[in-house]
Amino acid sequence: MANVGWLSDIDVQELGENVAQNIKLLSQKKGEKSLLTIKEKSILMKPVWERTEEEKNTLYKVIKGLKCFRRYPDEVKRKLTAVTHFVYYGPGRVVVRQGNYAHAIYFILKGEIAISIKIWDGLKQEWVTIYGETMGAGDMFGEMSLLHDIPRTATCTTSTTCELLYLKREDFAAVLKATLIKEWDYNKQAMGMFPYFDRWDEISVRECCMLSRINTFEPSEIVYGFGKGSNLFAYFILSGDCQVIQQMKVVVVRSKTKSYPKLLYSRGCPLKKGEVVETVFAQVCLFLKGQCFGIGEDMEDRAIIALTHTECLMCPRQWLMAHNKANIWTRIKCCLDREIPKREDVYRTILEHRNWAEYKEKVVYSALRESAFRNDTSRHDVPYHNRLFHEVVQNRRGYKFYEDLQQELNKKFEA
Repeated sequence: MANVGWLSDIDVQELGENVAQNIKLLSQKKGEKSLLTIKEKSILMKPVWERTEEEKNTLYKVIKGLKCFRRYPDEVKRKLTAVTHFVYYGPGRVVVRQGNYAHAIYFILKGEIAISIKIWDGLKQEWVTIYGETMGAGDMFGEMSLLHDIPRTATCTTSTTCELLYLKREDFAAVLKATLIKEWDYNKQAMGMFPYFDRWDEISVRECCMLSRINTFEPSEIVYGFGKGSNLFAYFILSGDCQVIQQMKVVVVRSKTKSYPKLLYSRGCPLKKGEVVETVFAQVCLFLKGQCFGIGEDMEDRAIIALTHTECLMCPRQWLMAHNKANIWTRIKCCLDREIPKREDVYRTILEHRNWAEYKEKVVYSALRESAFRNDTSRHDVPYHNRLFHEVVQNRRGYKFYEDLQQELNKKFEA
């Protein structure tokens, strides 16, 4: 009964001669597609000693493409095919409870998991529940307790119908523990590049390493903004350069005599006759190695794009704000809001550059036009070498190589 949800799913099949089966396929509800078929789920629910080599190869083709296992090496993925299990939970099910003994580590295939923590409020003299972020497909939870052999530090509850993969405690120690420790050590080394974490205690640094991840971005790839990236994370640049791009809506007012642009402040503002809306993109500033963004600063109509191959350490923003010692993150946010030019300032700078370019063009054009009627130069003002070269080219058009021209020039000079 616990698995009736996924057992009722029908794998994608082609229509055949069985009319009743075709009707059943066509009339089934179109919901969120599962990443695993019924056959693959059945294999994952088998005891590990009953899985054949053929079934393990089938699981390997699936596991190597899953988002939650993408960052692990191939040899680890091979081992996971023999020890990974599948479980299905409905909404409202407590998967991990704070304070309990840790038995497994979990990976989310489908659905959402809500995190909550109970803390003692000394002022109210009672236990208070704090609700944290919601995890989705591709996320992992439960690893901290297994790695350090401590009770669960938070409660994880399903918000929707969830499909999970899990590893038992002994299998985690044999297959995945060393890989995660290596990954977290790399995160800790990356955190050491930023002075913000210098005064953190060892426990806070360890927890941040577990919650953080490192992502790489190719040139011209959007790192954050315009619907890309995650506003749940703060980004710390380990290597590479990024540019901040501001998008602006400009109304071009066209009349019989001239046309001039003006910034559109309100998106819902009705346009007058002869007005056309154009989209303008402008580079505002650069983010270099050692800098951070995504702390909560104003990112309306802005995007951060990688100029070169960029590597970023991504830390959960909510977790950073919970460890806001000396109000450091709030001050960084205020500094970014103050230093990054506003949309109006960017537009004003664009107009100034445009007006200056038009002025220079007019000055150059007028100077060239005046000099066209007055030319005091003669043939003797041209350097002798240039005149010789021109003479050789005119007299000997059959030369195909510059070396021949050079030899002829040398003979002229010797003469």
